[in-house]
Amino acid sequence: MKFIIPKASLHKALARVQSVLERRSSMPILSHVLIEANEEIRLKATNLQVYYDIKLQGEIQEPGIVALPGRKLFNIIKESKSESFIFAKNDESTLTLTDGKTHYTIYLFDPESFPFFTYPEVKNCVSIKANTLIKCLTKSSICSAEEDDFPHLAGVFLHKGSVVGKVKFGGSDNFRLSLVEEELPELYNILPDKEIMIPTVAVDEILKFESGDYNLLFMLEGESVCIEKQDEIRLYLMVKFQPFIDYSDLYSMKIISNSTIKKASLQEALRRMSIFLEESIREVQMSFSQVGEGTLKLETSTESGRAEEVLGVVYNGGDFVIHIDPRQLLQALQIMESEYVELSFTGDRTPCIITGELDKGFVAAIMPYVEKEEE
Repeated sequence: MKFIIPKASLHKALARVQSVLERRSSMPILSHVLIEANEEIRLKATNLQVYYDIKLQGEIQEPGIVALPGRKLFNIIKESKSESFIFAKNDESTLTLTDGKTHYTIYLFDPESFPFFTYPEVKNCVSIKANTLIKCLTKSSICSAEEDDFPHLAGVFLHKGSVVGKVKFGGSDNFRLSLVEEELPELYNILPDKEIMIPTVAVDEILKFESGDYNLLFMLEGESVCIEKQDEIRLYLMVKFQPFIDYSDLYSMKIISNSTIKKASLQEALRRMSIFLEESIREVQMSFSQVGEGTLKLETSTESGRAEEVLGVVYNGGDFVIHIDPRQLLQALQIMESEYVELSFTGDRTPCIITGELDKGFVAAIMPYVEKEEE
């Protein structure tokens, strides 16, 4: 086999798949990329949870298929100043790669051992705007659990909403919750009645698609999902049928107070409070009072010092104090589009609920720290 590939196309594809190439595995083939040069040139890589199939630009002179070490190939391409590369297979065990200046001989791995993925049927295929899918996954994944802590929550959950045509995306680590509900009738129609979880490792790869006003094809069949961008990139994922946490109480809790705050001002104040935070102390005291339109006093104190700041807010309710991890609150604020956010409270031991006027369908909830004297 022999083919020529421009550097730009090859470098972009190899950079994208580095995250799925296994460094240490009982299956050495998982550290390799498969390049197929038949009617077109396609590069494939997988860690068995995620499977990439990317179309490359190039010229095929002799068709064939090879399995090459992915990280080594990426470093070769990255360090070269040439505009294109020639791949020529010598025999079943070696390939010559040249950029016109440097010549490399690469030992090949048996391509027959490379895992393959079954392409879902077209009948289970729908079209979704890229910016819509990315927005929903970004907002819902901020509260997803870490794999080492709660593997059954390490991902984003999809399920049919209570209204026909609406799909809910959710993430939680048992202490926080983020929910996004979006009008996606086509996706609603192909979703099963039970919840599915897209693992975090797969969510991270989906979020590499550029946000924009173009369509992604979304295919679902059994526990397999394929997301395709204009035949250039196909991303295959393994999903899990996994129940999500029961969050129905969130919508039935009685709001005792709420505050409307300029998001940028709250973010800046929380960052200043965080300067004194230590690993063992992760809380900021937030004290709300109805002085004027309302005030919010932020305080933190550690062995190395203390900080306090007062913000003007719009507040409805009696004097109220709650202790919150500022990093968790900052994570929620960072992905919100609203200029002003609303913090609602049902008690000092129950979640702080975060919403915003421009963030339709989005709600985040953060459990507070219980004050020491109340434990």
